[in-house]
Amino acid sequence: MAGYRRVLEARDPAVSAARLAELAADDVRPVRIYVARHPRTEGTTLARLMADEDELVQWNALVNPNAPAHALAELAVDEEQKHGVKWSTSLHVIARHPHTDPGLRTHLLAAGACTCPGNCFMAAGFSRRW
Repeated sequence: MAGYRRVLEARDPAVSAARLAELAADDVRPVRIYVARHPRTEGTTLARLMADEDELVQWNALVNPNAPAHALAELAVDEEQKHGVKWSTSLHVIARHPHTDPGLRTHLLAAGACTCPGNCFMAAGFSRRW
C-alpha cells in the first residue's frame, strides 16, 4: 500500500523536484517510472534514471524533454556499442531529443539513426509532450 501512495505522489503535478529526486531511488519500479515521466524531474535525477537497471525506467527518462545532454551522450555511446546505430530505437530518440549535442545529432543522423528526418515522429513528440 505504501508503494501505491508513492506512485500517486510521483504522479502529482504539484510534487517538488526535491521530492522527485528522493522518489527516484525507490525500490518500486512504477514509482521510478512516474518520476522519469514527470515534467518537474530535474536533469540530474533523470541522468540517474537513465542509468537505472530497468529498461522501462531508462526509456521513460530518455523521452523526458528535461533529460540532460551528458546523459544522452553516455547512453548513445552505450547503445551504439551494444546494438549499432541503425538498430537502436534509443538512438533514434537521442537523435531527435531537444538537448542532444549538435555534433552527436549530426553523427547519429549521418549514421542512419533516424530514417524519417523530414517527418520524424520523435521531433513532433518532443514538441507536443509537455
